[in-house]
Amino acid sequence: MPMSTTLIILALILGGCGKEDPAPGAVTAPRPSSVPDDEPVKTVDDTVPAPAAEPSARGSDEPVEEDPGEDDDEVAEEDDDCAPKGTADLKPMQVLAITFTSGIEGKDPADKLNIARPGQRVYAHLKMRNRSGRKRCLDVTFRVGGKKRTKVRLKIGESWSWRTWAYNTLRPDDRQPLELTIVDDQGALVFHKKLPVVPE
Repeated sequence: MPMSTTLIILALILGGCGKEDPAPGAVTAPRPSSVPDDEPVKTVDDTVPAPAAEPSARGSDEPVEEDPGEDDDEVAEEDDDCAPKGTADLKPMQVLAITFTSGIEGKDPADKLNIARPGQRVYAHLKMRNRSGRKRCLDVTFRVGGKKRTKVRLKIGESWSWRTWAYNTLRPDDRQPLELTIVDDQGALVFHKKLPVVPE
C-alpha cells in the first residue's frame, strides 16, 4: 500500500478519536453561534419520563357532590341566603313530605321507593314549608355503611310548599342501606331515614 494512502487512513482514524457517541435516544441540539466550542451543549433525551400528571382535585373514594334539582322559585346562589346560626325568633321550617324516588317528573316524584338496587340512582324529593320570613338552607347528606357519599346544600325560599331534591347514585357493589340525613341552617335535625339496598 503506498505511503500516502496509509497516512490518509491514519489521519481519518485519529481525527475521529476523542469524540463520544451520543447516548441512545439522545438528540444533540445545534450549537448556538455565540457558545464557545469548549462549552458543553445540552441534549434532549427522550428516555427521561414526562412529569407526572397533576392529581385530580378529588380522589375516587372521596365524597362526590351531585347536583340538586330545581326549586319551584328562584334559587339563592350564595350561602349568604342561609340564616346565620343562632338567628333569634326564627320560625322552623316544616316537612310536608320527603320521598325516596327513582326519578323526578314535573318537579314531583315519579314513584316511591321502598328499597333500592345496587347501582341505582336514588332521589330524595323534599316538599317543605318555609314561613320563617327569609330564605333558608338545608344540608342533605347521603351515606352508605356510615360513609358519606354525597352532600348537597339546598336553598329553600319562602313558600307554603317548596319542592326540591337531591340524589345519590349507588355503587354496583353496595349492599348496606342508603342513609339520608337532613339538617337545617341552625344545625337542627330535620329528617333521618334509611332505605334498604337489595340486589335483584
